[in-house]
Amino acid sequence: MKTGPTLKYLFIFFLLFPLQAAAEELIQGHYCYNYGDNETLLEAREMTRTLAVRNAVESYHVFIEAASLIDNFILTTDLVQTISSGYLKDMQVLEHTEEKYTICETVQFKIDPVTFDTFLKSQVQRRLRMAREMGIDNNGCLKILSLSPFKFNAAGEKVVEAVVKVLQATGRLDSATFRADKPQYKICITWYNRAGEPLDGDSRYIHTGAEGMAAGEIKKIEFDNPPLETVSFRVWLVK
Repeated sequence: MKTGPTLKYLFIFFLLFPLQAAAEELIQGHYCYNYGDNETLLEAREMTRTLAVRNAVESYHVFIEAASLIDNFILTTDLVQTISSGYLKDMQVLEHTEEKYTICETVQFKIDPVTFDTFLKSQVQRRLRMAREMGIDNNGCLKILSLSPFKFNAAGEKVVEAVVKVLQATGRLDSATFRADKPQYKICITWYNRAGEPLDGDSRYIHTGAEGMAAGEIKKIEFDNPPLETVSFRVWLVK
């Protein structure tokens, strides 16, 4: 017996539909937020939701794999926000509790791993290309060429190393007065916890000598002893 065209199409539809449905994955994020008197309950609820969503994105295996290929500074907050707004579907709140000044929430989403992976790779490549062209940061006087992951120095201290190139001669920086007039020759770092919240910061001038550095010279700057809860960082220049 021959199979009619309608029956063939129905067979193909039912064959493909489960595959399409199975392609979606469920991801979850959880966060507990402690808020203060300067925040309203509505603001605290919105912050809890935002950080729970961020946790879901950053704990997703596709995102983790991409993050392992590049430095944390490239996967910036705006990228997480873009993913959250366009690639997470059918949000469900699995748990929500409020007790005194602490709000906890667990959220769940559906995500298409193929579409997400394609988007993320394109964004990573675009940001890597920009980083190669412009440097990690560039204020016209200094250019950050590269950053190390966390490592330990000879003294056993946990450190991050930044390789910085001088674009314009620094002149002397051997006194607080000279340095105060030239903040553009300062390299800064901000430490972040797992939720993406800033913990603390530090800064170093490219040098503190009288002779100065000429355009084209390159120097390695070391930042040590990040706060205990630090999981990522951002190195930046004064604009």
